[in-house]
Amino acid sequence: MAAIPPKTLAKTLTYILVTAPGEFGLFWNPDGTMPWKELYWALQEDEALRFVRESHVREIRYLGIELPFDLDGSVLRWKASRALPPYPLELHLLPRRLYFACRPRQLPRIRENGLEAGARPYLPLTADRQAALRIGRRRDPESVVLEIITDEAARAHVPIYRADHGLYLANSIPARFIHFPLLRREDGTEAVTGKKKKTGKVSAGLSATPGSYLLSPRDLGTAGGNFDREPKQPQKKGKGKSGWKRSLGRERQKRTP
Repeated sequence: MAAIPPKTLAKTLTYILVTAPGEFGLFWNPDGTMPWKELYWALQEDEALRFVRESHVREIRYLGIELPFDLDGSVLRWKASRALPPYPLELHLLPRRLYFACRPRQLPRIRENGLEAGARPYLPLTADRQAALRIGRRRDPESVVLEIITDEAARAHVPIYRADHGLYLANSIPARFIHFPLLRREDGTEAVTGKKKKTGKVSAGLSATPGSYLLSPRDLGTAGGNFDREPKQPQKKGKGKSGWKRSLGRERQKRTP
């Protein structure tokens, strides 16, 4: 079982899942379940624990070493003989700000509908921005951080629960209590919550007024519209006269007595 003895690994997993799951951005569902993949993602952040697979948990159980949970397929299950950690507990004294990290493509939907728990009953919120970003990057390395305005949410009686070690849980957060990040696109425009924001700059060929078009000198030509041609040189007087003018001059000279 790699470099860590089975008993040591069992104690390490017990600390992560029982003693301080919030320290690792983890929490148990009210029915005593947790997706294995969430523990696996958390373990990948520690170089010494990246080797751990489902087979290692099964081996610990096979060796008769006590664990407070079982592995049932792809789900961790809290053993009925033990009490679940004492959360969620609704909290009235919240940090001024809580943070949640999401995929950039989710921003338009969150702006419209707010944050809502998906496959799990709670959203993991953190009191530390970097901790939220670390949890979010487990799913998407391009994750962005949203800021929850907790005092306004509390006045609106939005339930937020305390887990442990700076982790908080919520079923949902309305959009009006969320500060969204300002993103910059590759084309230089700015976007808030996934929507483009005008920067006041006028791009080539476009004005700030919808439906209007800025004409360039190339668009102002004659019917031919070819501005690549060299302009005609002015005709010189005297010897430089055109043929029809020279003919007219000779006719006048003949008529002169």
